[in-house]
Amino acid sequence: MSDPLRLSVIVPARDAAWCIEACLAGLARAGFAAEDIVVVDDASTDATAALAQTFGAVVVTNTIGSGAAAARNRGAGVTRGDILFFVDADVVVHADVRSRLLAFFTAHPDVDALFGAYDNDPACPAPASKYRNLLHHYVHGKGPRRPGSFWTGCGAVRWTTFDRLQGFDDKQRMMEDVEFGIRLTKSGGVVALDPALCGQHLKSWTIRSIARTDLFDRAIPWSRLMLFGGGLSAELNLGGAHRLSAMLTALIWLGLLSAPFAPLALVLAVVCCAGFVILNREFLLLVRRCAGPKAAFAAIPLHMLHYTSALAGFAWVYLVEYLPGSLFSALRLGHLQPGRVRR
Repeated sequence: MSDPLRLSVIVPARDAAWCIEACLAGLARAGFAAEDIVVVDDASTDATAALAQTFGAVVVTNTIGSGAAAARNRGAGVTRGDILFFVDADVVVHADVRSRLLAFFTAHPDVDALFGAYDNDPACPAPASKYRNLLHHYVHGKGPRRPGSFWTGCGAVRWTTFDRLQGFDDKQRMMEDVEFGIRLTKSGGVVALDPALCGQHLKSWTIRSIARTDLFDRAIPWSRLMLFGGGLSAELNLGGAHRLSAMLTALIWLGLLSAPFAPLALVLAVVCCAGFVILNREFLLLVRRCAGPKAAFAAIPLHMLHYTSALAGFAWVYLVEYLPGSLFSALRLGHLQPGRVRR
């Protein structure tokens, strides 16, 4: 008996020769046929396209890099699936992903989109990588089951919904999936989150890449979506505990910077640091359980760095872009139109 729904996979890839074979092999183990997988090679300078072709996937090649949003739109435009399953090239999905997607969308005809999480077994053994990937796993595991967001690392959407919303906004350099989720839910659509829909993340992180990504690719575009797009006020990593963690981080910095002039300020920093650890103890215990004591200890300053980046990004957008709104009207999301997706 054939499946009631047809699933098509879209994998955007740029210079992904190091991971594309593992990604495609994972999809094969999950039961996806090669002809149902579209790899959009976004002007790679390595053997990404050749490796994907060897696997048997449908390969679409961009001669000029267009970015992840446009690449996903282009991939969606050449599929024939009822469900579009987006997977990042550095993610190896679990073997039950396809069956989970079919079961979910068949049982929930009212739901437009579904996304999952990274698993609790990141591929890279370095403490920084363990921390960053486990943070994502933890946040999505604690997230609402009906969020106002979407994620394309391991996420699926009905073709009819994707087409109605004209796909991802290709003017978004980052967070195009989050912006798509905001538009979807504002239009009356429903998104679901299932943390058991998992994939292993292969990416290797450094302290520098964590800081850069959290500031420029997360905090700044996420703040723009909140302030200009009017969405995501209190979910995922915007919940109450996360806001309190950001406040404690700010007080820790205030105490440390004031200590040379007011010695008692160092006490403030120590107390806030203790409060930060207590507030985040559940996450830190997860890191210890999955990656060991060394990674858990390293996660404390890394987590503070994460919130420092979040504070810096929000402060920049609010003070420089949001307050003098007339000077930055081009940044308002209401003025940006998503790119049309065609089949």
